[in-house]
Amino acid sequence: MEYNSKPDRIQSKKRGTAVSKEKQDSIEAMVKDGKSIDFIAEKQKVSPLAVERAITDIQDSKGLDVAAWKREISQNLAGTANKLARRLDENIDSLPIGQVALSLAIIVDKVQQLQDAPTVIVEHRLRVSHEDINAMLKGEVVEVKEVKQSDLTK
Repeated sequence: MEYNSKPDRIQSKKRGTAVSKEKQDSIEAMVKDGKSIDFIAEKQKVSPLAVERAITDIQDSKGLDVAAWKREISQNLAGTANKLARRLDENIDSLPIGQVALSLAIIVDKVQQLQDAPTVIVEHRLRVSHEDINAMLKGEVVEVKEVKQSDLTK
């Protein structure tokens, strides 16, 4: 039997104080400008959770296209990463390495997250056959052989 998820959002019974219409409009403008949730919360003097709820309300009521927003932000960050990489290359001798490299690494990571790249990559170094799994299910002890790098390229 297949599970069908409900398309509606799960409603919370706990609600804080409502965000005013003016703040809601300001939050919407800041979100469209690509500001972070923490930045918006600090500027609007509300909790980050209130900003997240306001974003959810905007998405529900006005149909804010989150995918388009993520594409736009990732394109902006990718452009920034390119500029930082060029600057690092041009001024490598005069800049402290930690000053630009860390910013570049963070931006590249964020671009990958916005493009839905995996955040964790698992490298398997053991090989288990179907026969080994069947033996384990029967309670037998199975010796698993370590895989060599040359075996992985076959």
